Amino acid sequence: MKAKDFSQFLEGFADLVSERMASDWQKLAAVFSLKPAATVAEICKSLQTASVADVGSANIQYLTHSLRQLGQVLAQHSKKTLLSDLKGLADALQPHSGASLDELIEVTRKNLAEAKATKKKAKATSLNVRAVEYHLRRLETALGDDAGFTEAFEALTADAAIKVPEAKQLARDFAKESATSKAKALKLIWGRHASLMQARAKGEATAGRTAA
Repeated sequence: MKAKDFSQFLEGFADLVSERMASDWQKLAAVFSLKPAATVAEICKSLQTASVADVGSANIQYLTHSLRQLGQVLAQHSKKTLLSDLKGLADALQPHSGASLDELIEVTRKNLAEAKATKKKAKATSLNVRAVEYHLRRLETALGDDAGFTEAFEALTADAAIKVPEAKQLARDFAKESATSKAKALKLIWGRHASLMQARAKGEATAGRTAA
């Protein structure tokens, strides 16, 4: 199950418990809303590996017990995915039975943010920036020159350094559009040139009829 859907489930369950305990369930739900597209297992891993002190609190112990009970109640009436995620969350909270829920959530929030930043940085460093800049200059310089652009485009498609990330970046920089694959990126890049040439031909044809 996606974290977004699990967060909504926990929010819904919070409406069924006492007002005093609803806050804790809502806090848990908020953790899963931090990365809505992630899996529940990913978030649970961050919760489980968070480093927090044991302060003798009973809140997490209560939540763990409630999650296991909830799983038992729903065992015959819910999808296996939900039951598995409920168990996964209970297992993730178990090592922190005496910790502060607020501290656990705060540490998890920071860990998720750091993981996201690291992933983004790794993605950026994997991009062949030099190759992207080189082909972008060639494309921009040749734009409007049919023969020149064709040559630049062929050089681009033949360059082994241009993989999916580079092609997508070129589509964003040159065509100002996002692509979901290398093939679509190349199509967008060529499309900008083709549109310009088509508009130019149409303008010249119109000018010719006006002059006549």
